[in-house]
Amino acid sequence: MRKLNLLTLGKDSVFWTIASAMMLFLNGLAYIFEILFIAGFIGSIVNGQIEKLPRLLLMLAFILVVKAAASFIGNICSSQITLKVKHGVRSRIFDKVKRLGPAYVNTDGTAELVANTLDGVEALEVFFGRFIPQLIYSLVIPIVLFAFTFRIYPAFAIVLLAAVPVIPMSMMFISKWAARSMSGFWDDYQGLSSIFLENLQGIVTLKLFNKSEKRLEEMSDRAWDFRNSTMALLRMQLTSITVMDTLVYGFAGLGIFLAVRGFYIGKYTINDFFILLMLSVEFFLPIRKLGSFFHAGVNGIQAGKKITAFLKSPEKVREPKKGLTPDGSDIVLKDLVFSYNNHEREIFSGLSYEFKAGGIYGVFGSSGCGKSTLGRLLLRFFDPDSGSVTFGGVSLSDIPLAELRQKITLVEARSRIFSGTIEDNLKLAAPKAMDSEMLNACEMAGLLNDSAGLKKETGEGGSRLSGGERQRLAIARAILMNPDVFIFDEAAGSVDAESEEIIKNTIHSLPEGKTVIIISHRMSMLEGVENVFSIKDGKIVNAKETCNE
Repeated sequence: MRKLNLLTLGKDSVFWTIASAMMLFLNGLAYIFEILFIAGFIGSIVNGQIEKLPRLLLMLAFILVVKAAASFIGNICSSQITLKVKHGVRSRIFDKVKRLGPAYVNTDGTAELVANTLDGVEALEVFFGRFIPQLIYSLVIPIVLFAFTFRIYPAFAIVLLAAVPVIPMSMMFISKWAARSMSGFWDDYQGLSSIFLENLQGIVTLKLFNKSEKRLEEMSDRAWDFRNSTMALLRMQLTSITVMDTLVYGFAGLGIFLAVRGFYIGKYTINDFFILLMLSVEFFLPIRKLGSFFHAGVNGIQAGKKITAFLKSPEKVREPKKGLTPDGSDIVLKDLVFSYNNHEREIFSGLSYEFKAGGIYGVFGSSGCGKSTLGRLLLRFFDPDSGSVTFGGVSLSDIPLAELRQKITLVEARSRIFSGTIEDNLKLAAPKAMDSEMLNACEMAGLLNDSAGLKKETGEGGSRLSGGERQRLAIARAILMNPDVFIFDEAAGSVDAESEEIIKNTIHSLPEGKTVIIISHRMSMLEGVENVFSIKDGKIVNAKETCNE
């Protein structure tokens, strides 16, 4: 995998980051000239050179316009950085989730993913949009100030330039403490997010078993952990700000003292005195402002580390380097070995079977025997540990995933229905489908018999549909996709008897030539299916053996 680090996360915003730093520099340069012209204005009044005032005022007005323009363009640059970073990083995260596939979504917690995608990206936005441009500006402007002040009073310029590195050195010292505090903050935040999301999703179950108060106590404990890590972070921030302010205003005071002393001993004029007096503070204000973004920078670094770790996580299923097209739709399993959790739980141990194209097959067995795993292997949600799976004479690992999943589709017990209309959900399978085609698929699934029903709202997760309607919509969506192979994994497992009968009739009335694999723990769903087998101890056995146990 190509090397990935924190800075590459902001590669889409490089131009705008540099432009933002340039606008900060232009703003700083304009401020220096503003001080020069104000000093000239004061000097002209003191020296009675009134004729110079109109020209100085005109130049001062021009400088103020330049400052305003630089600030305006700088804000535009910051907005573009925000857009580029958010879009770029979230697109990468989403692409990574797609490559990791359903296996990741089903087996790993979603709270960390949500935290990275939302709050983590927000932290990166501040890091690239504010911290990095200010860092570049803070490194450059002291050198420019040194060049302006050295010609007036070399000792002043040398002392203040030498003092500037002390502040970032103190920040580096504090950053080790900050990194520990921020890491603990993110861990506790993700832990709290995880339990909150789980409780929210399972609130009905918690109420049914009268466990909501107990889970609330557990969440309260997590909230206190998060509160403690937040307070530790705030203590670190307060300490670092105190140290920063002490150094900044202490060195600025030193600069003012040197400026006063130089004027007192007659080193320069009133004009030069005003310039040094004002610029003595400007030596350190950029560093001070950088310090205000310092915690955002550390936060961005920690968020970036977690996002980078996720983006670098190994992908168990990869696209083939050179995709092959299957010839036919026979599926052959040979000596298939598969296990979960690094071989801790073996599911298949030398399983072999052949699904002939156009046949109807039933997979029967108790929970945990590997029925659903078999369906997911055929869709390449996982790859086997050893053995082979071929489709149309081609290994699944050599078929592009998009093509494979166009030829094989899966209807689960709780297939996901998205918010929108029935039509919106159907068009996930066939974006260009005509109303007549969608209606035909719905009629086959026993869902609708008129086109007006296509506009019916489904609600979030299909909440406006009954359980049977949700499942029949999922089947209609699969029919509209028109794959070569249908896999029904407990497709009637969570519906009433009437809906089960409709679903069973729909499955048996699918077009001739389509391969149908029905996975179920109920023999009633497999009535009329000749090729029925079960899985026991990782191998194929006769379904009757399982029934008789």
